[in-house]
Amino acid sequence: GALEAGGDGVESPLVKAWLHVATPQLGFGRFVAASELTVVLDNEGTRDMVNYSNVNRLRGYAGGQMSSRRVGVANVEYRTPALQLWTEQIGAVLFYDLGVQPGKGPQPDVLDSVGVGLRVVTPLLERAGLRIDFALPLRHGTGVSYSWFQLAFGQAFGLPDVTPLKPKHLP
Repeated sequence: GALEAGGDGVESPLVKAWLHVATPQLGFGRFVAASELTVVLDNEGTRDMVNYSNVNRLRGYAGGQMSSRRVGVANVEYRTPALQLWTEQIGAVLFYDLGVQPGKGPQPDVLDSVGVGLRVVTPLLERAGLRIDFALPLRHGTGVSYSWFQLAFGQAFGLPDVTPLKPKHLP
């Protein structure tokens, strides 16, 4: 997890906290989770907003559905081990995505979805991973637009690189 603060005087300063967690590779796959909370701090009444698109964090909804000065997102995925087919690697993913922002009333606005996807890694695309996701939105309301099928490169959310700890040898 981490916490960062930003702002250069042109845009409103913001505070962003995130947490990424992944299980070790298990024989049947691995679980991966990521969450992020972003808060735009008031800078003399500016109208800067946090805006999450559907392409990465909120699959199943059209871009711009989560746009506020305070937005939280969380994603959980189960990723299967890759199956080697000739030079390509193919894996599957099951996912749950959640987005929360302040609502107009006392209740927050919540968007969430579940889905399945394929991941294809091929040397033809210089080892870039192709992501094919089908998401089923769980919230339906006025003004909400949907995007059930997505095709993109890379994972929906990445994981930070982790350097393994090496034990120190005692003299």
